[in-house]
Amino acid sequence: MSNDLPVLYTFIRCPYAMRARLALIHTQHPYEHREVDLKNKPACLLTVSPKGTVPVLVFQDGSVLDESIDIVLYAFGIKLEDLSVSATNLLVYLEEYFRGFVSRYKYPERFALALDDAKEYRDSACTFLENLNEILKSNTFLEGKNLKAIDCLVFPFVRQFAKIDQDFFANLKLKNLHAWIEHIYKSQEYELAMHKFVAYE
Repeated sequence: MSNDLPVLYTFIRCPYAMRARLALIHTQHPYEHREVDLKNKPACLLTVSPKGTVPVLVFQDGSVLDESIDIVLYAFGIKLEDLSVSATNLLVYLEEYFRGFVSRYKYPERFALALDDAKEYRDSACTFLENLNEILKSNTFLEGKNLKAIDCLVFPFVRQFAKIDQDFFANLKLKNLHAWIEHIYKSQEYELAMHKFVAYE
């Protein structure tokens, strides 16, 4: 890899890291990919970002972005306040509610939840999905015909939800949402973002 490229520390299945990869690839920002084994994190990652989470984008001048939202915004050349009102509202709900619903649905044992309680969180998450489906009624993506920052920010967590119980998700009558997901799945950006790399040491 060129020494002029920023370095992205990432993990293939992490939805936060997926945000960063989709955004950087879609906006054609080249980077050096460093796949992280989260059980054996490389020292160079911990040096630049002691919290040890991914994604982390390290520039050649030593500056660091270690929040997925910041990396997506950087990739699209925008600031948080540049997001539309509708995109901002989606992002706020995603961050404050939907991600928590998905975590409790996927890992009920971590939260000492009974199965019925986990299903309540699943159903709460579905309210957000229904909202997305309505938005996508007249759009290919969340803000028109082209993939934008909000798609990169939202998609990985919808994908995470969909993977928990694929039969349940497939049977949701949300055809616009399913079409949006399939459009991203079939894109070159997604294919490149999900390419498997050997863990960096």
